[in-house]
Amino acid sequence: MAKVIIHSLFEQKLHEYVEEAYEVYGRKTARRWMTEIDKIKSFLEVFPEGRPPFNGAPDFPYQLRGANFMNNFKLIYYYLEKMDEVHFVDIWDMRKNLSSFWKQEE
Repeated sequence: MAKVIIHSLFEQKLHEYVEEAYEVYGRKTARRWMTEIDKIKSFLEVFPEGRPPFNGAPDFPYQLRGANFMNNFKLIYYYLEKMDEVHFVDIWDMRKNLSSFWKQEE
C-alpha cells in the first residue's frame, strides 16, 4: 500500500476551496469535498497508478497524474515507485485555462 504525502500547496488550496464551499453552499458541500478527497486517497493508496497521466503538464521530473472530483476539479499528483509514495501536489479548477494554471505555479 502506497503512502500518501500531502504538499503544502495542495493543503492550502484544499483549505481555501473547502472554506469557500462552506461559505457559499453550506456544510453539506464542504463535507462532500472532504469525502471526495478521502475516496481518491483511499483509491490511490491501493492503485497509485490507477489514474491516467495528466496531459498538458510542463516538464517535471515525475509523471504527473490527475484524478477528477466534484465535476470541475482535478487533483494533481505523482507517484514515486521506488519509495511507494503518492504525492498530492495541487488542485486545478478545470473551468480555468490550463496555461494560466501552470503560469501561476512559477
